[in-house]
Amino acid sequence: MSRRPARLAGGWPPGPGWIGLAAAALIGLDLGTRALTTNDLARFPLLAQDILARGDWLWPRLNGAGYFNKPPLLAWLIALVSWPAGRVTEWTAALPSAAAVVATVLLTYALARDLFDPETGRFAALLAMTTQGLFFSAHLTMPDALMTCFITASVWMLARMTLEPARPWWIGFYGSAGLAFWAKGPAGLLPLAVGLVYALATRSRRRWPLRLGPGVVIVGGLVVLWWLLAAAADRRGVTQAVLVDQLDWYRPRGSALAVLTAPLRSLAVALFPWGLLAPLAVPPAVIACRQAESRRRVLLPLVWLAVTVALVALSHEQRLRYYVPVAPPMAVVVGWWLGSWLDGWMRGGPARPDLSRVAAIGVWRALPIVWIVTVLALALGYHWEVTRHNAASFAPVAARVGPLLADTPAVVAWGIPQLPLAFYLGRPVTGVRTEAQLRAALERDPRAVVVASESTWARRRAVEATPAPTEPPRVVLVRRDARRR
Repeated sequence: MSRRPARLAGGWPPGPGWIGLAAAALIGLDLGTRALTTNDLARFPLLAQDILARGDWLWPRLNGAGYFNKPPLLAWLIALVSWPAGRVTEWTAALPSAAAVVATVLLTYALARDLFDPETGRFAALLAMTTQGLFFSAHLTMPDALMTCFITASVWMLARMTLEPARPWWIGFYGSAGLAFWAKGPAGLLPLAVGLVYALATRSRRRWPLRLGPGVVIVGGLVVLWWLLAAAADRRGVTQAVLVDQLDWYRPRGSALAVLTAPLRSLAVALFPWGLLAPLAVPPAVIACRQAESRRRVLLPLVWLAVTVALVALSHEQRLRYYVPVAPPMAVVVGWWLGSWLDGWMRGGPARPDLSRVAAIGVWRALPIVWIVTVLALALGYHWEVTRHNAASFAPVAARVGPLLADTPAVVAWGIPQLPLAFYLGRPVTGVRTEAQLRAALERDPRAVVVASESTWARRRAVEATPAPTEPPRVVLVRRDARRR
């Protein structure tokens, strides 16, 4: 047998308390400095801003209209942390996501600890907090981080169900899945798929009940509660949201090549840098499932990882942030590879794949330095990225538009996202996409201020023989187009 690796010095890996503090410190750098430049970034801050302005927590409005595409849990949390100051800022809008990621790191530790041992839990938590996709989502004012937190909590409860079947952990499993739904809609129900697949995979030796009947009552009650609240405000709107913006959003479509390549690209970016270890960590985990004593424990994170990747990859929408929920199961698998798997080999366990074993020893020895380098790279890289991102901020645009609103409350956005402008102006903004929609908006209010991208306005001037009646100062031009999403 090869020589055992030397023990890491300095009490490495650190305890969960230190890991939680490190995660909070890392995420706290540049938190709240990201400008709201897209409709997606501004959506929930606007909902929270409406809650504070009108005091209506059950039916918040988005840019003056009802919003039913996603449940309002994130908007409630943003409004709650913004309530002492009386207004929503970029910092208070990002705070719930940041807290959710810190909680996800600690939940990842607890799950890996309960399945394997404390050292594996510490490895998994360290990897989770420095996974690029999870770290990045902590700074966004979108529900992906919050949903990932509740998904991780739900799978942790599933692990506890398998370890202590007599205790009521199943309530936490289904309850956390319901809260994940309240964070982002149907995508939050992913733990139910994980639980079903894991129950089927272990059915021959399963000694724990899934309690599907009462569990469906818990989840169904939470889901129906939101639909009832939404239907009380606008039945037609919520029907459209459920059928088109929720269920149809995840329907698989697209070419076979795109189905294969898009997920691989997104996974590589979202799981960087620890996803590079997946080809070395996953095969030993699959092999370990053949052993009766480790099958039940190792199989759960593998099923969690496989189901998450499969469901997200099959969706026709392939956005990088959709792969954030993959980070915790990948961290657990790689943490097991560095922790209990390597420890079992050192204690004289069964033969392991040589390449994977040698790589695990090398990573185990170099992990403190690699982890610190990763922390620095994430902090410096995000600071650079957010500086570039903020060049397209709508705050200066709102400052230019404000003085023009003395005699009209109407603002029209053409060729740019309307929600960020509405957030910084503190008033609804009408978004138009075509010349006909613009003319209709100006017919309703000829004194409306038009905010347009320079390229969009230049195309309009090119096709008109005479200047339009809405020339400056009633038109504010933005240098470049901004992304609508």
